[in-house]
Amino acid sequence: MSATDKIKLDGIDIDANKYVHPSDHPATMITEDADHRFVTDDEKTAWNAKAETDVATLTEDGLMSYADKVKMDGIEAEANKYAHPDHSGDVTSTGDGVTVIGDNKVSNAKLADMATQTVKGRVSAGAGDPEDLTVIQLAGMIPVATQAGKGLMSAEDKTKLDALGSGGSSVMLTLVHTTIPSSTTATAYEVLATGQIVGRSDWYMPELSVLLRRSGSGQVRLSLSDGTTTITAETSVFAGVGTNKLTLDTSTLIDGVAWDLTVEALSTTGTVTVDRLKIMADPVNEFAPPLVGSGTGNSTNSTSWAELGTSTFLPTWLDVDGRGGVILLADVDLGTATGADIRITIGTESVTQAVAFSGVVEIHCPFPSVPSAIMSAKIEGKVTGGSGTIALSHWQLHIEK
Repeated sequence: MSATDKIKLDGIDIDANKYVHPSDHPATMITEDADHRFVTDDEKTAWNAKAETDVATLTEDGLMSYADKVKMDGIEAEANKYAHPDHSGDVTSTGDGVTVIGDNKVSNAKLADMATQTVKGRVSAGAGDPEDLTVIQLAGMIPVATQAGKGLMSAEDKTKLDALGSGGSSVMLTLVHTTIPSSTTATAYEVLATGQIVGRSDWYMPELSVLLRRSGSGQVRLSLSDGTTTITAETSVFAGVGTNKLTLDTSTLIDGVAWDLTVEALSTTGTVTVDRLKIMADPVNEFAPPLVGSGTGNSTNSTSWAELGTSTFLPTWLDVDGRGGVILLADVDLGTATGADIRITIGTESVTQAVAFSGVVEIHCPFPSVPSAIMSAKIEGKVTGGSGTIALSHWQLHIEK
């Protein structure tokens, strides 16, 4: 064996043969590993269908950019492209979803509920939200009326107005007016004066106004009685000189009879004096007859005319034609007599009234056809039945308008 063949033989493996590798063979005979894999037709198609690695644009597919991802994450699920519509009606839109309430669109029913006796306004300093104001707060915002400007009535003006009366006349009827001082040092109520008033609901209102001028330290009390019911009015404790205004409500007293008036006072220190007393009535209308005189009359047991009282007055309320007259209210006490006549005379005019029972009689007497500047009235009486003494307990003379 040649050296060449020996070298050739040594390079041949045992059991070697002459192998010829085929030109093709099935893929199943290949073993895959992590670095060597087969690709199927479906995978190849899927790969070819994938987008390029460029970022997607409005016209070309591509990968999602970071900015688009952030935007996507900020969109809620099931979000849609919503455009807020413009409003019409009470509430309208001005753009970008901003709404405003139209003019004259807010009704009272749409306002918040308010407490009773309140109004909308503002008392707090500076500009701000409306506030619910009470009547007292509202009144505090309105100035007091003056002669130059409108406003609320002051308490002082209200007092003046109340003093004018509400019965159709600005002049109240004076029923009692005395300027004779009466005093007491008693520490319990002591009677200072008495008198009478004939009640007439057709002439004056039931509330009588009392003006009382007094001095010292104490209290004053007035009372009116119809013989069954008594009403009173009392001052508070006072000290010094001053005037009190009291009210007597006569609505519970019998009408048309003489009411007994009693003025009493008590002292808390020293002497109490009632210097002046005036009782006035509010007339029911402008025709209510004013009082021109009153007093306590005389008595007589004669069957002939006897003077029971007199009065001198100014005929201020003469009618335009010079007519008119007086009304005499006479509280007559027959005593044991069974009848009497009462007569009133003014100048040339005279009227007589027969009286069969004790009580108040009303006599109308005209003015003389030629009245004088000052007139005098004379009241007379005489016994006409039985025997005894008749008395004119109280009389009031009124001008008949």
